Amino acid sequence: MPELKRIALAALLLVLAACQSTPAPAPELPTAQLIRLDVSTSSAWMIPAVDACARETGGLQLTVRQIATRELASPDADIVILSGAPQPAQGNAFEIGQIEAAVIVHPDNPLKELSAQALADIFNGELRQWSELDPSLPVEDIQVWLPLPGDEIWEALVETLLDGNEPTGFASLAPDPAAMRSAVAAGKAAIGVLPATYSDQTVKVVASPLEITLPIVAVTSVQPAGVTRDFLLCLQEAIN
Repeated sequence: MPELKRIALAALLLVLAACQSTPAPAPELPTAQLIRLDVSTSSAWMIPAVDACARETGGLQLTVRQIATRELASPDADIVILSGAPQPAQGNAFEIGQIEAAVIVHPDNPLKELSAQALADIFNGELRQWSELDPSLPVEDIQVWLPLPGDEIWEALVETLLDGNEPTGFASLAPDPAAMRSAVAAGKAAIGVLPATYSDQTVKVVASPLEITLPIVAVTSVQPAGVTRDFLLCLQEAIN
């Protein structure tokens, strides 16, 4: 009998050991959907909202790249965000908001408003000194700042104010709106144009009949659904 008890006990221990050596399978974690997003410099003010919606949208892994002009958008981008109408062949376009352009000068500039003709003469190089615009202004060369050629604000300026003609060759170019604001804030004779969302107390917005309102457009390679659709709806709500 003692021998049988020892055998039975050994068998029981083997069964218990076998049960303990097989751990329960860990639950599989859902795979996040990777979305590659390109955003133009004129729309880069939206990046904080983009980051917030990426965190809020479950199952999303977002990579963001800033591009100077729409032509630099990657063919591998799942979403391209730009200001202005996209090219017809770019993909599925959805308006998610609007943005206005603002003409800015240095805060010490006494100007409060500029006519459309004065703006056109400044940006096409016909007016070269502030005193030519108003004798009470300094006899000082106007420092014209413009966005890069191909930028949405540049294109709108050429189309609406300059009748399709190129701006003055004496203008300096700012690589992005933040650089434009810094340049005008640093130059008492400077003037520039940028998305209104970038203006702050370091520059002065000049009233003008120049009304440039551009749609903020999300261009997708395929019809948005699921996580992509949820992300774009969040972004639309955030910027409006």
